[in-house]
Amino acid sequence: MKNIPANGFSPEVLTTVGAIPSTYLEYYYFRQEKLEKLKSETLSRGEVCLKLEEELLKKYQDPNLNVKPPELEQRGGAYYSEVAISLMEAIHNDRKTRHIINIKNNGALDFMDDEDIIETAAIVGKDEITPIPVQNFKNEHVIAMMRTMKEYEKMAVKAALSGEKRDAIRALMQNPLCGDFNAVKACYERLNELNRDYLNKRVSLRG
Repeated sequence: MKNIPANGFSPEVLTTVGAIPSTYLEYYYFRQEKLEKLKSETLSRGEVCLKLEEELLKKYQDPNLNVKPPELEQRGGAYYSEVAISLMEAIHNDRKTRHIINIKNNGALDFMDDEDIIETAAIVGKDEITPIPVQNFKNEHVIAMMRTMKEYEKMAVKAALSGEKRDAIRALMQNPLCGDFNAVKACYERLNELNRDYLNKRVSLRG
């Protein structure tokens, strides 16, 4: 993916994990290397995206524009438009075809809660979208990773609803990318300070 400079996974990593990870997993398996790379950059990824979007919005004001701007390829999300059209067509025409989507687990993965949202294969039709069960999945590493990240997501939602600093820090501590209490606390306090004006008073994280 063009928005994620990837080094790839060695045979040793693939053998150790027992799976073929998504490019995003480089952030987890090579955390320190990725952090050093990000720290060496002039702009953060967020700042790069903001700059790209400003340039794109200027170009979109031109009614004569009839080609895809090259900046769009740097933004990420390639082929999502094709995926979206294919999914809408399957719903509209009741195709009952297989698509990769985000959906409630509902037993598709027996190691996740039914209410958990997972990204998985599902049969998509007009009146029903049904996840395809994954049989006999036994990769303990992947299972533990998925459970850990899902608990982080649930704790992050709890923090957003409660507005409690303790809940927010607990959530961040759950995420494998964090793990250091002092770093997490400093990150939380800085983000809370910078975004205080944008937070609704009811859910603004309290110190």
